[in-house]
Order: sequence, then C-alpha cells, then structure tokens
Amino acid sequence: MEIRKALREHFDTPTADMAGFFETFEDARLRHLDLLWKIRPNRTRYSMVKKVAKNLGISEDAAEIWVTKHEKKND
Repeated sequence: MEIRKALREHFDTPTADMAGFFETFEDARLRHLDLLWKIRPNRTRYSMVKKVAKNLGISEDAAEIWVTKHEKKND
C-alpha cells in the first residue's frame, strides 16, 4: 500500500494503472498472499480471492489467478 501511495504522489500514477505495474512483481505478490494467509489462516478461498482483489486493486478474476498460483507454490 505504501508503494502505491508513493507512486501516486511522486509520479502522478493513476490508481487504475497500478495493478498492471505490480503484475510484473510475482515474488512480491506471492509474499503478500503468504502474509494474508498467516494473518488469517482459516480464510476460505472465496474470502481470499475477495481480499486479494481489494488489497492489490485488481479484478476478482485476476485475484483468482494469483490465489491459484499461490496454492500451486505451496503444494
């Protein structure tokens, strides 16, 4: 969130463009999902998709893809 604030403040980056910018940082996104699971380990998959979409500022369809990547990484 702090990075998004900095991008918006210093580079006048529109919020809508930020999701695409962060898409290339796969390791960071997966670490973020790790943190979300640690904070609330009993979260349902549905709830996780909703939370990821909200936190990352992406669609639920895109969040579904990230949750699937995270599940595969941790299997």
